[in-house]
Amino acid sequence: MKSLVIGAVLAASLGSLAWGESWPFEAGVGVGPVKLGQGYLDPTRFLTPDRRVGGSLGGEYLIYKEGIETQCQAKKIIEIVVKKTSFSGGGRSVEVQIAGGLKIGSPALQLQNAFGTGMIQHNLPTAKGFPQKTVYAWPDKGVEAQAEGGKIIQFSIFPKR
Repeated sequence: MKSLVIGAVLAASLGSLAWGESWPFEAGVGVGPVKLGQGYLDPTRFLTPDRRVGGSLGGEYLIYKEGIETQCQAKKIIEIVVKKTSFSGGGRSVEVQIAGGLKIGSPALQLQNAFGTGMIQHNLPTAKGFPQKTVYAWPDKGVEAQAEGGKIIQFSIFPKR
């Protein structure tokens, strides 16, 4: 009996390695272990740093190879940008779980079903001949999505307003 239980636990753990990790996307909170208000270097425990870019208001953007970016002020994370909803790194694979099963590349028309009412929509200036870029935001929920040509290209998490 003991070997059967050990075998079941081993099979479950191997199965979780094969399927990877699920990181919940929580509007106004964070994605997986990366949370608003954390120290700006905390995500380096889970993500691979790529580069730092100075912000226009004195803060900085930390960009990670896995497609996640953090905007930081006073050494704290104030915004999280998700540009990939599945990635591999550090010997593991990660799937970001967003409301309504949304992913990068999903139709923007599915956003309101996932995040509900209270959406603010704004078209960004787009050069002639290029697909229209549009921002969809829910300030009271702390989430925003950007679409290009009707497809989602990134999500942002920020404090609820």
